[in-house]
Amino acid sequence: MWDSPVTVTQVACGDQHFIALTQDGLVFTWGNNTNGQLGLGYTERPIIRSPEPLKALSGVPLTQITAGGDHSFALSLSGTVFGWGHNSAGQLGLGNATDSYTPVPVVCLSLKKAISISCGHKHTAVLTKGGLVFTFGSGCYGQLGHNSLRDELKPRLVAELWGAEVTQIACGRNHTLALVGSSNKKIYSFGQGQKGQLGTGVKTDQSVPLPVNLLQDRKDDEQICHIFAGGNYSVALCSFDQIEVVVRDTLLPSLCKDPIGVESLRVFLIVPELLRVLVQQGHGWELTTAVAAAILSLKHHKLQLLEGLWSRMPYYFFRSAVKTFCTVTAKHLELTDDQYDKCGRSIFSNLKVLQKLYNVNSKSPRSLPAKVFHIDTKCVLIRNAIDFLMAYSCILDTNAKCGFWALQIYENKDFHGQHFLRLFENELLVGRSTLLQDTFDCLRKKSCYLKVPVTVKFKEENGIDEGGVSMEFFNLLGKELLNLNTEPAILQVNEYGLAWFSQDDDRVSDEFFLLGLLCGMALYNRCLLNLRFPLIIFKKLLGFNPSMDDMEEMAPTEAQGLQELLKYDEEIVEDLGLDFGWCRGRPLLPNGEMTPVTKVNRQEYVDLYIDMVFNKSVDGQFKPFQRGFLEGCPTHAWRMFLPDELMILLHGDENFKWEELRENSKYEGYVSTDEVIQNFWAVFTEFSGEQKKSFLTFLTGAERLSRARLSRLRVTIKVLVTPDPDKHYPLAGTCYVTLHLPKYSSIHVLRQKLLHAITYCDVIGNY
Repeated sequence: MWDSPVTVTQVACGDQHFIALTQDGLVFTWGNNTNGQLGLGYTERPIIRSPEPLKALSGVPLTQITAGGDHSFALSLSGTVFGWGHNSAGQLGLGNATDSYTPVPVVCLSLKKAISISCGHKHTAVLTKGGLVFTFGSGCYGQLGHNSLRDELKPRLVAELWGAEVTQIACGRNHTLALVGSSNKKIYSFGQGQKGQLGTGVKTDQSVPLPVNLLQDRKDDEQICHIFAGGNYSVALCSFDQIEVVVRDTLLPSLCKDPIGVESLRVFLIVPELLRVLVQQGHGWELTTAVAAAILSLKHHKLQLLEGLWSRMPYYFFRSAVKTFCTVTAKHLELTDDQYDKCGRSIFSNLKVLQKLYNVNSKSPRSLPAKVFHIDTKCVLIRNAIDFLMAYSCILDTNAKCGFWALQIYENKDFHGQHFLRLFENELLVGRSTLLQDTFDCLRKKSCYLKVPVTVKFKEENGIDEGGVSMEFFNLLGKELLNLNTEPAILQVNEYGLAWFSQDDDRVSDEFFLLGLLCGMALYNRCLLNLRFPLIIFKKLLGFNPSMDDMEEMAPTEAQGLQELLKYDEEIVEDLGLDFGWCRGRPLLPNGEMTPVTKVNRQEYVDLYIDMVFNKSVDGQFKPFQRGFLEGCPTHAWRMFLPDELMILLHGDENFKWEELRENSKYEGYVSTDEVIQNFWAVFTEFSGEQKKSFLTFLTGAERLSRARLSRLRVTIKVLVTPDPDKHYPLAGTCYVTLHLPKYSSIHVLRQKLLHAITYCDVIGNY
């Protein structure tokens, strides 16, 4: 390995070996060395696993390195050609068929002023400064271009190209390309053509250079910039106009509903990469939309195959496809209303493909960050396309989703409120000392219509619920549900502080349904109910499967054991004595105790174990919980959120920037320079993190805030006029986030009274 970082300027890859040229002119090789293709001299090591310097070329100024199947070449600044490695067909051009374990100059090319070398599997092509092409090595497919199938042990001039101005050469596995001309450019090909790699329109081999059939409606011949040859394919890099012509006239018509074989589906992978070039230059919108429509028109089983190919695409190319469809969708959303109405279906096509790419990405271990799919959706709000966007929520960031969520709930409640006959107050009447039981009793009596705002009233208190009382209600309710001494104990809290469903088999009631109902109600009424649920609860609600990540969160010790099981050697796995028997009181498989865990089936064991922990063992609890959740939140808009976003929406966000609280505060009866205000902020700054959270609970009714409310929290500090201020505590108006602060005589009194208020606010109650 390199001892220190170096800058690599070129890399060449053979079948099983690699060559690197550094900025300092050093050459390193590694990989398979069975035929001397690394140039390190004869060695008993068939494989070199790390880069080693090629000392034989040390001090030689090189301009190019290249590699064939099992042979290698280097070109010096003066035009000297060096070859080494496998030479069974004369591919080194040395006049023999003997392998060379070190770099040897090709004497026959010494005075030819070579400027470029390209290698195939067992043949080589060299381009000189004068535009001449020499080939040598295997000629069994006609890849040498000499109108014969013979091997050539020495470099031989390709007579058919003599006199032509060849500017580039490229060798595939068993075929060769040459780019001819500076103004009227043409591509010539020869060699193996059974896969269509010669581009002549017929799938046959040819032993002499013939022109490639290029499109006839190019604007000018200089649109061909570069040629490349792979194993059994050829590529011509063209200008943007030419790419558009190729996509529109050749590739797009080939995208059928039922392509034959996987290879035909690969065209669907190539086209988005070509579209990327067009879209980056502000072109190709309609073509991208047409490709999206072609993807959606695929038969179901072929679309599934395409999604499988997407999941295995290299990271860069998959990201490129996503960005292309994102860019075109964003452009469509920026259109005027008239233009927007005309291309509505186009937007649907692109969005549907984006959503499918997103779904594939969600299941992939090398998934892209969600933000790659996001686009600016401000203009869509004007068009009232909320339902439309929520169906394709992959394009929305969290803030946009929260905005749509708030708007959707407002519209939903407004619609049902207009049709709701208020024969009684839509109110939960509960006592603080009997909070949980009173709440369950009200819900069982169905005394509330859940599709309109539900208000809360505490018995023997006169507070009017404008939102703050509800926040306090759900905050206290969360603490009650997590209290292990509370009956009924619906939840159990593990050693890591996470809540899970109680698995008391003797309980047959509606408590899990009511728990889900309360969670749904809290979400729908934009309140917080922090039950310390693990992420898997929200994944299950959204239809995601559990994974090892969930085991690591919920039960780290068990997760570590399962991960180690997957790594153990076969002997250790068998010595563990595990079987598919009982887990969480149930068998993993019928008669599972008779099936031992082995190296072969251990992945199945881990999958079944995780499924048992998070699905089968709590199926009786989760199903009624889910049913209650859906009833408590009578809109499906919450499904646009990701599991972690939904968790924060229900639990709240505790990452609060406390310095913003002062910056966003306003005053009534005070000014910011008053001594009382200065003392208040001095005391608040002294508070610990927990005391600041207690103040937040006192002020808002909740120890956390939703992400949307967190960003725009505005505190009003209002003077509390009393005859003797030092004898009164500060009061909080939770509905309007107002702190009523008496004019205390000193910072000491203010500190004492404020600490008492925030410590005992659950007992005192706010209004």
